[in-house]
Amino acid sequence: MANMLLVKPIVAGAVAASTGANAANLLTPDPKEAWSSTAAGAASNLDFDFGAGISIDSVFIGFIGNAAAPTVSWTSGAAAYTTTNRLATTSALAPSRLASPPRRHGFWRTAAPFSDRFHRLVFTPNVAATVTIGIVVFGLALQTTYNREWGAGRRIIDTGEVERLPGGGFGLGDGAVKGAFSWTWGDLTDAEVDAIYGVGLDRGTRRPIVVVEDPADAAGLNEGLHYSLFDRFEPYERQNPNLTRWSLSVEQWV
Repeated sequence: MANMLLVKPIVAGAVAASTGANAANLLTPDPKEAWSSTAAGAASNLDFDFGAGISIDSVFIGFIGNAAAPTVSWTSGAAAYTTTNRLATTSALAPSRLASPPRRHGFWRTAAPFSDRFHRLVFTPNVAATVTIGIVVFGLALQTTYNREWGAGRRIIDTGEVERLPGGGFGLGDGAVKGAFSWTWGDLTDAEVDAIYGVGLDRGTRRPIVVVEDPADAAGLNEGLHYSLFDRFEPYERQNPNLTRWSLSVEQWV
């Protein structure tokens, strides 16, 4: 098990796709605004231009729809899209413990941060049907020295409405069912507190963040990826001169 990550999205200045429609939707925060493939089964170059070199080490591909066995590769460069291989062709879908996960994502982190302007994801649907991607997030992961404490966990949120009827039944209003995740860091250094505080000031409770419960590529990674908003920030608490405790929670954006 690896220590959990926070990844603050760094939005590219421009994006282009060699096939498909609505590539600009990959830069909007709403995953329902999606890019869709138009050439059945054909590979598509998804090219992101940040305008200048950015220091990153992570990429998240979220809300991959109608895909059977898609693959992805990642290259980047200071002056071209294919100077350096960052990720060899691999499955675009993070492993899941569920037989039919309601949402499919992918996440990869490089061994060390690097700085490049141009980034290319080659996404191959491998299915003769329209495939969609809701969001692509590049960022620099924040990882603390010590992992979260015991007691962290997920909860389920249903945005629909239920009204109890006099006859004993229910009146139902449709909505979405999604997850949330809460955790506590108990051994934070002053530098880590400042780094998390900086992320919080940047994101608030209305800008997206990617939370990775366990970045190890193991069964269940898919369910441990949360494209979300911070739900609340508890005040952090000083435990001793060297360690601070802080509880946070996020709610998924679907």
